[in-house]
Amino acid sequence: MHDDAEFVLADAPDVAMPDERLSTTDQLDSDWLSGLDDDSAEFVRTKGWEDLDAVVRSYQNLESMLGSDRAGRTLTLPKDEADAEAYAEVYDRLGRPEAASDYALEVPDNIAIDEPMMDWYREAAHTAGLSARQASALFDAWNGMAVKRVAAMNQDTQAAQDQGIEALREKWGGAFDRKVAVARQAARRFGGEQSAALEEALGRAGVTEFLAGIGEAVSEDALPAGEGRNSFGLSPDEARANYEQRKRDPGFIAALQDAAHPGHAAASAERARYLAAIWPAR
Repeated sequence: MHDDAEFVLADAPDVAMPDERLSTTDQLDSDWLSGLDDDSAEFVRTKGWEDLDAVVRSYQNLESMLGSDRAGRTLTLPKDEADAEAYAEVYDRLGRPEAASDYALEVPDNIAIDEPMMDWYREAAHTAGLSARQASALFDAWNGMAVKRVAAMNQDTQAAQDQGIEALREKWGGAFDRKVAVARQAARRFGGEQSAALEEALGRAGVTEFLAGIGEAVSEDALPAGEGRNSFGLSPDEARANYEQRKRDPGFIAALQDAAHPGHAAASAERARYLAAIWPAR
């Protein structure tokens, strides 16, 4: 038994004492970290990678998340939003032209070109970091909106002008065509520029009424005293037509028939003027 025991002990390998065993870190260093510099080796230890296979798997996971086709096309946003220089690099990577003048902008045919305004837009787009595509898309959208707004404003203006003329037609009744002709004659005396300025200030109906009044005043001054005159400036037939129209107005009739009505005096005076125009004194 003693001899066998000695044989076994003789064939057994040397076993290191606990304080002689390599630590895990020492084993890593001896296996593959020994070829790394100090910073890289410390990075590996921090990540907890125990072998080269772990490093490869980590990279594979990263590539799977980001996509291998994104290599060289990724951006890192600056931490400080006030870092203009860092953001300038981002804008340039995203396609901002080198200079503001490099933006190619197209103006629709139905819009007048305003070069100072376009220069301002280019500078503003460049400062904001817009790419060429973004600046062009925003410019086109703005012009499209402007065209629609101008068209809507023109429609509103035309509608207001039409309403004004219809109100004037109702007011003048049968005298409308004659008064419009008088207004046109007066407009020719004023000249196109003056008439256009008046229309801009008063509106089409307003300037028509204004010019008709001037034209009738000039015409009456050229007539012999008492000929063709009345308080309305209407011929008897025109006054009769207007009076018949007024008699179809319930408000006018109510005021005319009710002596206690607040508008009775005015309605009565209007009727008297109509009658005087229909049967002028000879």
